[in-house]
Amino acid sequence: MQVEVTGTLAAEPEAVRAVLLDLEGFARWFPALDEWRVLSREPGTALVYGRQALPWPVSDRDYVVRYRWEDRPNGTFRLEAVGRPEEGPAPGPDAVRLQRLRSEWRIGPNVGGGTRASYRYEGESGPLPSWVSRLAWRSQTRAVLDGLADEVERRAALGR
Repeated sequence: MQVEVTGTLAAEPEAVRAVLLDLEGFARWFPALDEWRVLSREPGTALVYGRQALPWPVSDRDYVVRYRWEDRPNGTFRLEAVGRPEEGPAPGPDAVRLQRLRSEWRIGPNVGGGTRASYRYEGESGPLPSWVSRLAWRSQTRAVLDGLADEVERRAALGR
């Protein structure tokens, strides 16, 4: 399964980048996160555990991902997460551990001002029919971009 959303945020790329690099703060704005822990962090990389609470009758999903990020010479920023199911804590007893997943944020200056942002997810969603997964992800993917925009706005209001 693959889903993607793009849009323009009314903030400078540096402010958006700061929110994306605050991995510890993702649970404040990323949809459906029930648990979120940064397990380790080094320059340019971090190992993170996440658990998403999903509505009945779907079981919760959990995962371990390795984040990597880079600033590119053309002024864009990229944050990639790749599934690492063999690392981190054991799967939760009432959650489905996702084995194969990859997500990517790309941001850069927008020609008319603000920040051009895209979020892409590729991977499995667990034991669901593919059409159900696509439908659910399409509705949630826009919520991911909206959550990022709201968090950038919240921080600007606080003067951060």
